[in-house]
Parts: sequence; C-alpha cells; structure tokens
Amino acid sequence: MVFKMDYESIVSEIERLFKDTKFATLATADKSGAPAIGQMCLISDGLTIYMQTYDRFEKVGNIRENPYVAINIGKSNFKGTAQITGHPSANAWFVSEMEEKLPLKRKQYTDLPDQLLIKITLTSCRQWRKFDDAGLKVGMLCVDFVNKTVDSVVVDRMEGDSR
Repeated sequence: MVFKMDYESIVSEIERLFKDTKFATLATADKSGAPAIGQMCLISDGLTIYMQTYDRFEKVGNIRENPYVAINIGKSNFKGTAQITGHPSANAWFVSEMEEKLPLKRKQYTDLPDQLLIKITLTSCRQWRKFDDAGLKVGMLCVDFVNKTVDSVVVDRMEGDSR
C-alpha cells in the first residue's frame, strides 16, 4: 500500500525536527567507501544543514574526496552533498544560531582556529513512521528534495510486532 502525502507539509515537519534537534550523527566515506561516523552539533536553515568540526578530523578529508554524506536523527535518515565553507566564525548567521541553540558549544569550539564549517545540501530522506493513529500501518516515508516528491511504502503491522 502506498500513501501519497503533501511535500510542503512533510518539509515543514522535517524543518521542525531540525530546529528541535541539537545533535545528529554524520556519516562520511572516503573515496574507497570506508566510513567514518560521528555525532555533531546541528544547525539548520530550511533543508540546509551546517555543522562545525576540527580541520584534522577524518570527516574533513572524506568530504574533500567524496562529498556524499548521510545524517541520522532517530528514525530519520538523510542523504546530501557536503562542502567545506571555511571557518565557522566567518559566517555571522551560523555564529548567531549556535549562540542561540548551543551556547556552550559555541563558546567552546566556534572561535578556535582549527575549526571548519560544513554545509550540507540535502537530497533525500527516508523516515520510518506510523501512518495511522493505532500504529497498525507503518512504513517508510521517502522524500526526494531535488524533485520535491514524497512517496511511502506502508506495511500492515502484525500482532506482536514492536516496530
């Protein structure tokens, strides 16, 4: 069974998720495909994600070799393309958002000389969710941010299934 859902409503839900989320897991891979995963502070501007990191961390080299990344927040998995945009303190909007959302992390890290800002343009999302109030219809919501489409694959929950 496939449920059709409104793209703009889903995007609004996802943007709220980003605003409410302080930390997310970022996955990168080098050119051979070897992964690196780490928890990162998350700042968002719509469907664009910003994260800061040390310039010597593995993820920086991975992004330079292979810009395709994944982000996980609970039951939501996102794919996107990352780029290193310079030092976080050079982006006044980012500094302001960090100060509001994560003031301690901003004070601890943002102004350090060896920090870099990562900008991630999201391309898709896969989200496990309930499609009815009783939780009997569950499945995967599939959002394509490039083509602005939403699809879903719904399965009936079996008795005793804890999904």
